[in-house]
Order: sequence, then structure tokens, then C-alpha cells
Amino acid sequence: MNLSVLCYSYQDNSQFYTVMWKKNTQTYWQATPFRAVAEPGIQLKLVQSNTGPGEMLRNSLWHTGDTESQVKLLWKDPRNVGWREKVAYRWLLLHRPKIGLIRLRIFEGENMVADSGNIFDSTLKGGRLGVFCFSQEMIIWSDLVYRCNGKLIYAVKMVWMYSKPLTFFDNVNNSTVNVVHFRSRS
Repeated sequence: MNLSVLCYSYQDNSQFYTVMWKKNTQTYWQATPFRAVAEPGIQLKLVQSNTGPGEMLRNSLWHTGDTESQVKLLWKDPRNVGWREKVAYRWLLLHRPKIGLIRLRIFEGENMVADSGNIFDSTLKGGRLGVFCFSQEMIIWSDLVYRCNGKLIYAVKMVWMYSKPLTFFDNVNNSTVNVVHFRSRS
């Protein structure tokens, strides 16, 4: 079972960032153009597909890891924990395209279940935001909120200038936050 949760900085159907969360290890059932194996856990990916929609991009999205000229894995939760059925999760995504900052945090109730820390990738400079699903039925999306703030906060500028993650980033999260809740009824 796979769940592709969030798509952001969407330029077109071959260039975007995505957050994906796989429940279990699973090999994609179509072995062409290559055997795609997905590991459980949360992944942040950069999609820059030179083919666009089709079998190659399909298998590249499914696969955990990089695929040349298709998908680059920016971060994977090292705990390899899959999502659970009938559980609501809250997603907080901070994305500052101007400085290339990405940070994902996922909560179950008040408990944080994943934190990517500060990731820097300046490939895509903003775009559309949306949700999508890859081979998972009966998802409930609710309470989707996004906010775009034009001003960079000094702490964010410091992180970019010195290229060091700072521990006080929690004070900055209200600058740009995307919130997504979902519950699976599987």
C-alpha cells in the first residue's frame, strides 16, 4: 500500500517536489522499465523527469532512492516506519523557495512522528500545491491550509548564509506552513 501525500512547487507533470509515505515494503507489479522496490517510511523527493508521465516516471516515483533523469531522493525517514490505517496525521511543511529551505514534520495527535530537519534544495522556485495518491483507496483529506509569506525572517537568512541547521527553527514555522490531515479507511 502506497500513499503519495503532497505535491508542491509543481511546475508541470514532470517537475515538482513530493512527499510520499509507504506503508510496507513492496515491489511494483510491473517490472518494466525496471523493477521498482519501495521501502516503508516517509520520503521527500524532487521529480525532474526527462520523460514525463509514463512507465519510467511511474516506477521512479514508486522506487525508494534516486533514478537517473527522473527522481532524486532528498530525505528518507531513517526509522522506516509505515503509516497506519484509520489514523489521522497532521503534516507541517515549511518551504522557502527563495533560499531552498524545506522542512517536513508529521504529527499523530500531539506527538511528532517524523522531522526531516532542514533540507536545502534550490532546484524549484515555487509553484502549485496539491495532494495526490498513488494506488491507495479511501483517503480522507481534510482541513487543508496553506499560507505564503513574502518576508524572510532573519533566522531563516542566517541558516541560508551559514548553511548550518539551527535548533530554534520551531519559532519560525508560522512563516510558511502547509497543513494536511488524512485518514485512511482501509
